[in-house]
Amino acid sequence: MIIIVIAIALTITWFSVTAAGKLGLVDVPAARKHHHGVIPLTGGIAIFLTLLLATITLEVPPYTRNMLVIAALVFMVGVYDDRTHINTYRFDC
Repeated sequence: MIIIVIAIALTITWFSVTAAGKLGLVDVPAARKHHHGVIPLTGGIAIFLTLLLATITLEVPPYTRNMLVIAALVFMVGVYDDRTHINTYRFDC
């Protein structure tokens, strides 16, 4: 079973990195960033989709539906943030 999950993870990771540029989910070097080249921001997508597929198709415990719903909400906020760069200073809590 672990071999199947690893194969799923590698496949999803490859697709997410490949699609990052097309979806605009990349980090471009700027003055405050120290990396060189365009970096894909799709690692979280690959991790979440692997977790979701492994949990649903292979019935990998200990995740419950409630945990997956919460994870999906956090995932969507993360993808939105990667796409639009949410400014945390706007939310003066």
